Amino acid sequence: MKLFGFVAVVVLVLGGLYFLVTRPESVPESDEANVRALVEEFGSRLKNVPLLAPQAELVAQMEAEYGALATPILITTWLSDPKNAPGRVTSSPWPDRIEIGSARDLGDLYRVEGVVIDVTNEGGGIGEQPTEASRRPITLDVGETSAGLRITSVTLGAYPGDGEWTLSVPNSQGIRFMYPRLLPTTYVSGAEWPPIVERTANAYECNAGPVTAADDALKETERRMVEDREYCRTITDEGAAGSTYRTFEYTFEFGGTAYRAMFTLRYPQCANYDEPQGTLCSREQESFDIDGLVDRISSSIRTP
Repeated sequence: MKLFGFVAVVVLVLGGLYFLVTRPESVPESDEANVRALVEEFGSRLKNVPLLAPQAELVAQMEAEYGALATPILITTWLSDPKNAPGRVTSSPWPDRIEIGSARDLGDLYRVEGVVIDVTNEGGGIGEQPTEASRRPITLDVGETSAGLRITSVTLGAYPGDGEWTLSVPNSQGIRFMYPRLLPTTYVSGAEWPPIVERTANAYECNAGPVTAADDALKETERRMVEDREYCRTITDEGAAGSTYRTFEYTFEFGGTAYRAMFTLRYPQCANYDEPQGTLCSREQESFDIDGLVDRISSSIRTP
């Protein structure tokens, strides 16, 4: 009992010290510039934290990149739920910075509203700057602690029209990956979705050209490049009343291992729509970047 009482006292004392170190205090008005600088520094480090990395690596990176910017309890929260943490999910696009819209003094803290700017190298030439890919709303609370200014809360908004990306459940091989629950399109929809992503028994190779399958379906296989990554894409079309069902099979190499991703999308016949819907349908179906979608999925693969 004496030992138990001693341990309880130690826990209470340490808890009290932690509260004194990390509790938010009043932020002077003159600190707004410092608050903005802290948030911008935080934004510049997002790309260095790989949220789908093994736990030990993720812990090390979060401590190294966020340790001097966010409170320990906030970092602990992110480590327990990485899919809702700020950081990098795919090789491309990646979070490049935070652009601040406003910083409001709420007395005991500053509330900063802004957007995370994701960028990609796709479409840029050698020596050119990465191009903007998307924007995601973000809200941060910044408070003064005895350790200095620290971020105490972060709320990430949804990507506009991004389809609510989510982490898949592990398949029989233990593979998980990110995918959009809904496609961000009106005239293309998922018929067999989410994708099937699995390791293949053979090494990666691509035999491009037309292929006639056993069921006489004509398949077209071709090499596709997304930035510096090669994919082998096979498309099979099947007609139905008013729609075409297009099955995509991508094979690729990721981390020295060959993978395959498969899914089927439904393309309604745009000629069946009145104008201007018919034109909008054609433009969307022609411009929808399937290769970029698969690249983002494949870049997020997480294995046991």
